[in-house]
Amino acid sequence: EKKKMAAGCSAQLLALAAVAADGASAISTTASARRQLPATRVGRLTVCAVRAESLENLDADEWFGSAGSDPYATLKVNGEACSSTVLRDRADAVWNHCCDFGLQPEDAAVQVIVTDMDDRGDDDLIGLACTSVGTGYRWLDLIRHGVAYVVGSVEVHVVFVLADASAP
Repeated sequence: EKKKMAAGCSAQLLALAAVAADGASAISTTASARRQLPATRVGRLTVCAVRAESLENLDADEWFGSAGSDPYATLKVNGEACSSTVLRDRADAVWNHCCDFGLQPEDAAVQVIVTDMDDRGDDDLIGLACTSVGTGYRWLDLIRHGVAYVVGSVEVHVVFVLADASAP
């Protein structure tokens, strides 16, 4: 079961990286990736983007260059997404932004997308990470297609409470 979750999460992360590499603005989970993970039990899921560290500065080479990127985090589960506020000129960010995803299967993947907001043109992807719905705090390395190194780290807090099967 854990191997299936990890494989599904990896497949989704690779799909996200490919979408981001193609310059697409919307990040989506494919239906085939969701079919690989049969739902068993469901529970209420809340995910928090707590903070990030050592984020790559994607604004350094711009004509108005700055001390850091302007990062925001997007949390995504089964096609539902919510985003934090943008923090200006930061290599390290503290968002403490939580999202309630309602009832989700226990084998759902949590996607974390950290993006650099740009005043002109499209926002730039800093990095992606993926994890399971298991309750707890965890640090995740951010990766990006075409980059051979970790582009930062993000701390998330996941709370998953199994739903009572006998409740109406």
